Amino acid sequence: MMWKEIANSDELICYEKKKSERVSIRIEARQHEENWGVYKIYHTDAKCLHVDEYEADTRFHAEELIKRLQSEPEMDEKALVDSKFASQGKLDIKMKRAYKEPYVEKWVLKIENMKDSGIIVIREGDFVEMDILLNRKFEDNEKEIIQEINRMFGIRKNFEDFVQYIYYFSKTSRYKSGFKGQQQFLMGNIEFGFDE
Repeated sequence: MMWKEIANSDELICYEKKKSERVSIRIEARQHEENWGVYKIYHTDAKCLHVDEYEADTRFHAEELIKRLQSEPEMDEKALVDSKFASQGKLDIKMKRAYKEPYVEKWVLKIENMKDSGIIVIREGDFVEMDILLNRKFEDNEKEIIQEINRMFGIRKNFEDFVQYIYYFSKTSRYKSGFKGQQQFLMGNIEFGFDE
């Protein structure tokens, strides 16, 4: 399919093409005070699926960038459409405390109603350490997830004596142990236990 010019003014340049029956691609350049913002947007009629954002110093550079973006390979449609997390809306993040001991507590995360979204382990000592272990499917949403976790725990940017570590896993395995009511949860080489 060919690119169709939608707009071409002093402040806006816009092209669009249909990638498939469901997905379209729009490339637009908008003039800002000091430069141009260039966006490659994959969308359906109902929602935005993915946005790549670029900057250009001048209109000439924006036009050159648009030409390059039009000729480069496009993202795989299946990955765009099937992704639950490709919306610009806020992610649905739920936390449930799994256990609390005197100096450590563990929280189980459920993001977009997906099991095995991740866990949070908080340790208190000379300073507070928070380990956040997330499913790799949420790697692109890291900033939003961390901001929401911090908001839920009441953590501010200037919070003293506090350290966060973020880890990712891509594979989960389950097996039943010999203890009734206890299920083991294995992520890579790290093992965690929690009640069903």
